[in-house]
Formats: sequence, structure tokens, C-alpha cells
Amino acid sequence: LDVLDYGVAAYSTIGWFDDPVLNTFVKFPEAELARIIFHELSHQLVYTRDDSIFNESFAVAVEEEGVRRWLARQGKAMEQKAFDDSRRRRKEFVALVLKYQQLLAEAYAGERDVSTKRAEKKRLFAELRAEYERLKHERWGGATGYDRWFARELNNAHLASIATYGDLVPAFHALLAQHNGELPAFYRAVKELAALSKHERTEKLKALVP
Repeated sequence: LDVLDYGVAAYSTIGWFDDPVLNTFVKFPEAELARIIFHELSHQLVYTRDDSIFNESFAVAVEEEGVRRWLARQGKAMEQKAFDDSRRRRKEFVALVLKYQQLLAEAYAGERDVSTKRAEKKRLFAELRAEYERLKHERWGGATGYDRWFARELNNAHLASIATYGDLVPAFHALLAQHNGELPAFYRAVKELAALSKHERTEKLKALVP
């Protein structure tokens, strides 16, 4: 029953309105601005009710592929490297969060009493912080992009907010590769998945990656 409230720079009304380019992100670096636009527009293309992980993971996969192609076309090598570095750190950050989400799920599922589970929860979140610090200094050269996320008291909702946007991204990238990078065919395949039940489409997507 943990709760997290936080602000967002942009959002989509899924085609109900002409979503404006807001002052909360219009002055972002060009690649970041392009990323947000690709992400939010993808929700107008494919959206299924009551499955945030499917919707957001699809949008993240589209934004990553979109920015990669856009930067390649613009020929901005420095921005491409910065974006690639940012995506690499994001991938490693998401993997770290998902790892501890699984460890916490296992801790909560046991037969121990609530006080013991709460102590285990506290220990695992402390380990998550420590592992992040090692990751930041040993692999990221001290990059502080996720310090703000760790600055607040962490809880289960923090982990859920990251898993929603990252859990199925590798599967969507695999689906795109399966269609040889052809976006129209990829979008048709995603729409077909969206027509299935939540369980069916999740299982089909997870089968695409080891």
C-alpha cells in the first residue's frame, strides 16, 4: 500500500485533445524534446486500457528507436553519443530496480511475520541504494542523473513507477527486430497484441526475450 506522488513534464490525452508542447519541457535539449514527442505520440497510435506496463513499455521502445533514427538523420554525432550513454545508464538503472523489485516480492511472499518482512524491506532498500552508488561510480563515471530519484525515501511504489516504463521494453525491441526494423509492420503487430487479453499479450512479449 505504498504511495508515490511526483510531477511529470509531459503527458498524452491519447488523442482526445490536441496536446500542446508545454513550457515544462519545450526548452529541453533537442534530443530529449524529440524523445518526449515520440513517446507521447505513440500513445495515440496504440493504447490498451488497464495495462500501463504494455502501453508505457511500447512508448519507450518507440521513443528510443525514434530518437536513434532522428539523430542518425540529423548527423549529430555528439548528441547521438550523449543519448546512447543516457540510454545505457537508463537500461542499467531499470535492471537494478527490477532486480530489487523481485527480491522484495520474494521477501513479502514468505511465511514470516509482518515485522520481520518490514525489517527485510528496509534492508533491501538500503542494499539498493548502496548498489546504485557502486554502479554510479564504477560504471557511470559519477553521473548523477538518478540521484534525485534516490533522494526521497524509497518504497514499493518507487519500484513500480520504474517497472511500468521498463519491464517490456526489451521485448518490444525484439519485436521490432523481428520485423526487420519496419515500423508499419511493427505497429501492426503491436495492435494485434493489444487486441489480446492482458495475460496473453504479456506472455507473447516475454517469450521474445531470453
